[in-house]
Amino acid sequence: AREEAAKAVDFADDLASLRESVDVSSVNNNNLTAGQSEAKRSDNSAITSGARSGSGGINTGSLERSTGNSSLASRESAQVSSQLADNERAAQAARTTTNSAGREVVRRSREDINKTFDRYKGSIDRIYQRALRNNASLEGAFEVSITIEPSGQISAISIVNSGLDDEELEQALLKRMRLINFGEELVDVQTITQTFQFFPQ
Repeated sequence: AREEAAKAVDFADDLASLRESVDVSSVNNNNLTAGQSEAKRSDNSAITSGARSGSGGINTGSLERSTGNSSLASRESAQVSSQLADNERAAQAARTTTNSAGREVVRRSREDINKTFDRYKGSIDRIYQRALRNNASLEGAFEVSITIEPSGQISAISIVNSGLDDEELEQALLKRMRLINFGEELVDVQTITQTFQFFPQ
């Protein structure tokens, strides 16, 4: 403790001697000069000296008089071919067939028809699953004939062949399938056959 106290006293003495070694006589408040309280005004004569004469206006005599002709008018319009439109025309050509009377007809693609059936597959299967609760042995193929209008609605549907052997289930399936809409297209009336396979899981 004595050593620490001695060190503290020595440190204080060093600070005192350091203050005494600095000559502060030159730093005297009386010798300080106060700053100017007013800024020097700028001389605007250099700015306004050249503004006594007018601009002289615009000399329109030297302008080109033939500005009415536009080079845009001579440009030719370019024809743009659409790949999507070309594909659509090609797809429509592929679906065009000739009927028995020799007339060309446009039909829906089988791929589009199957996609529509896939969207309704869940609701059709639910009808079959409910029927299984009463008869667990229900299974078989169910083939129907469907007439599709250009509007996408089914105008006629009938059973071609059925292995279900359950009239109530068959009528319920026909009733649900009649509500299927294939979407409006620029096509002719089309009659197809579609087969559904029903097997318990």
